[in-house]
Amino acid sequence: MKEEQIKSMVERFLQWKLPEDFLPDGGISFKSEFNEHTAHPMKHEPTGTNLLTAAQAEAMIRFITDEFNPAVNIQKIADDIQALKLHPAPQGEYNAGYHDARYDAWLVVQNAIDDAIGTDPAAALSTPTSQP
Repeated sequence: MKEEQIKSMVERFLQWKLPEDFLPDGGISFKSEFNEHTAHPMKHEPTGTNLLTAAQAEAMIRFITDEFNPAVNIQKIADDIQALKLHPAPQGEYNAGYHDARYDAWLVVQNAIDDAIGTDPAAALSTPTSQP
């Protein structure tokens, strides 16, 4: 994902008018109507900027788009393989699941290859990744 695409997504998110049925959770309160008992009732109509700062929105977009970054996918595969090396299965479980595991590993690699088709490998590997 290109920097300008991420920045465009952040800007669009921050401009987005929240839906009519917006109901935040996690202890956040929001009362859309106010002055309802006066001659001038009004309604708050917040946009995305009331939820996150621009930096927070960028971090969120980067977290979302990392899934589509071949370098991140390749790193995740490498991390998964390393985790398997650190925690090998007992011999009995290993033998029982050997063929299924080989097929699963083949699928993981095949998906990574399919995702990377049309991507410059050197550029994908040199792309910095963001952490949530």
